[in-house]
Amino acid sequence: MENLVESLEKAVEELIGSNAELRAKLRESEEERQSLLESLSQKDRDIEQLETKMKALKMANSLAGSGTDDKEVRKVLNEFVRDIDKCIALLNG
Repeated sequence: MENLVESLEKAVEELIGSNAELRAKLRESEEERQSLLESLSQKDRDIEQLETKMKALKMANSLAGSGTDDKEVRKVLNEFVRDIDKCIALLNG
């Protein structure tokens, strides 16, 4: 009977140890996940900034007469107007 109790105690101790290890791994995984989410969010902001710069460069090239036609200039201007309208809607909403 004593042998059985000792065996159960040992099994419980092992389970407690495994539980602690798994909780530590879970914490590490959650921290890594949060770090990756923050990195992804920063990359999204970087992409938005680069897209805005690209639009501005297209506009500058169009206005400088770099060989693009009026349709391209109108297209870029319309995109800017839509973006401004979205911003105004967000401010009003």
